[in-house]
Amino acid sequence: LDNEAEARVQQALTQIMAGRTTIVIAHRLSTVVNADHIIVLEQGRLVEQGTHASLMADPHSVYARFHRVQGNKGLGLVDDGKPIQTLLRRAKKAIGRNL
Repeated sequence: LDNEAEARVQQALTQIMAGRTTIVIAHRLSTVVNADHIIVLEQGRLVEQGTHASLMADPHSVYARFHRVQGNKGLGLVDDGKPIQTLLRRAKKAIGRNL
């Protein structure tokens, strides 16, 4: 989704979720930043949990690193300076092993 469409979807979800317990599965962290509780899974295992602020407090956390990766897409770099394409190749290999 482009930024405008994502904002409209997020606004609709916020209205629908108001006053309800909602489980959201997302790859875009912008979808979950306002969640009361975030659970981070890596290869099907729980690796972290907390609020957006608590997970971002540790710069080495999986969540914080992924947040930086998503924020740097426009630059083509991840937080350690490696090109996004390298990260994508690694992700595709990992996904292929888990199918």
